Amino acid sequence: MKKLSLICVLLSFILLCGCAEKTIPQDYTAKRVFVEISAVAESYENRTDYIKGVGDTLDTYNMSLWADGTYAECDEYALIDDYAISYSADNGTYEISVLKAKNADDTQKLAKVLERRKATLSAGDRAAYDPDFQKKMDDAEIITNGNFVILLITSENEKAVEAINNLKQ
Repeated sequence: MKKLSLICVLLSFILLCGCAEKTIPQDYTAKRVFVEISAVAESYENRTDYIKGVGDTLDTYNMSLWADGTYAECDEYALIDDYAISYSADNGTYEISVLKAKNADDTQKLAKVLERRKATLSAGDRAAYDPDFQKKMDDAEIITNGNFVILLITSENEKAVEAINNLKQ
């Protein structure tokens, strides 16, 4: 009976360990995650120019401009540990934004920032120049995993999601 109990406990432990949700390792940088995604997702010549058009660095004001289209302080900026953001500098519609939260509990707050970013883009006039604009916006994805929050606006989101899943351990 004791052996049977021990076997049941061991099997339960193995099942629980095997079912644990995999996450992107916390020691990964936002740039590392971005590079893996951008290697398979839609390629643009300037794709490695982070924060192109918003400033060389992301600060509380640039984040507000980027996310909301207004020059104000963005409270959520204090939640970010690292970031890598790239978007099309031309009339095409493309963006990969990777935000790494200081604390995994804050990823939902950062996901709301990316929702605001998506709304700001949707309200713009890019649709007049990009015939694929609406489809890309409809297919845009916001993914949270571990300390990371990722916005994907590409024509190859499936490949991007696969790259993200390949990073999980």
